[in-house]
Amino acid sequence: MATHNKDLIVKFISLPAGIHEFNFHIGDEFFEQYPNSLIHKANVEVDVVLHKSTTMELDIEINGEVEVECGRCLENFTMPVNAHQHLLIRMVESPNAEDDDIDTIHIANSASELVLNNHIYDFVTLEVPYSPSHPDINDEPGCVNEALDSISENDTEESKDEEVKDERWSALKKIKLN
Repeated sequence: MATHNKDLIVKFISLPAGIHEFNFHIGDEFFEQYPNSLIHKANVEVDVVLHKSTTMELDIEINGEVEVECGRCLENFTMPVNAHQHLLIRMVESPNAEDDDIDTIHIANSASELVLNNHIYDFVTLEVPYSPSHPDINDEPGCVNEALDSISENDTEESKDEEVKDERWSALKKIKLN
């Protein structure tokens, strides 16, 4: 059963050696904790499998949908996110976040739980492209037509204005390069 809360916590101290599963649901309230988030709304399931023995490892599976702003038309749209991450947990005397990397988390020897909020946020955010855009439909942009129409109207008006303003370049347009 998935838990619905802002904090994604795996309490491992009282667990025996073996495999343990944790399920979390993250929604809009999770991303509200991050004021500069690219993600506006979310419906994401996070499945965490803890392998506990003399070492600890996490397998994290992320599946769902997030709402982001299109880089072309600036309208929000929903896109799928699917990610799988494997993390090694190292218990050390003095953990330093700077020692962490993409595959390893360092925690104190005295720790009894893992707070995965920042890691899950990073994993989900990395699934969003640098400039997200509506998926294309039949090789045409899937954006809202009104937004694209106004952009193309402005482009054609600007190009006509440029032609009228500077006729010095018209002789260069006649040159054939091939």
